[in-house]
Amino acid sequence: ELEMRLQNLPDVRSAGIATNAVLTDSDWDSMIRVAGQKNRPEERSSAYVNRVSPSYFKTMGIHLLSGRGFRDSDTENTPRVVLVSESFAKYFFLHESALGHWIGRGQNPDVPTNLQIVGIVNDIDYQDLRQKQLRQVYLCAPQGNEFDTTVYLSVQGNPRAVLSSARRLVHQMEPKAPITNMKTVERQLEESLVTERMIASLSSAFT
Repeated sequence: ELEMRLQNLPDVRSAGIATNAVLTDSDWDSMIRVAGQKNRPEERSSAYVNRVSPSYFKTMGIHLLSGRGFRDSDTENTPRVVLVSESFAKYFFLHESALGHWIGRGQNPDVPTNLQIVGIVNDIDYQDLRQKQLRQVYLCAPQGNEFDTTVYLSVQGNPRAVLSSARRLVHQMEPKAPITNMKTVERQLEESLVTERMIASLSSAFT
């Protein structure tokens, strides 16, 4: 309901929800098991995971390369589906299509492989600008129950005005809900670049 009401705000093109924010130190990685493949060593079988809403990809400008995106018909009562990044598909399936394969998450070698890959999307800078072509798995938000939520809005016009409207809407819907770190992606990118420069400076100081 929150996502739908945010999308109806003036100057909002689309809204998307994710468990983890991009370009922050907030990450969620997991070991991946692929049905029909021999288990790999832990350091070679991990991927970053994020649970997102169907409209997250449109809002963030992430493009579907093959297969399908999440649908409203993907619910907690239907088979679990995931989208994966292009790097994930190439790493685990080489020249074979990843579509239709089943994967699982967890350290247990017997973890159920009950997540079907239905789509492949382009790679993005997820955690920071130094890491390229990350293996990523996107879980479908309506099929899970993680509690931390990051909301993204694609807007036209003045972002500050839209953020103010969004804050009021959230307080109307849930007066006690904590709202933190409201900022544009451009601002988040600037903060990430500052961190990169600090790391570069520290590296220079110790060389």
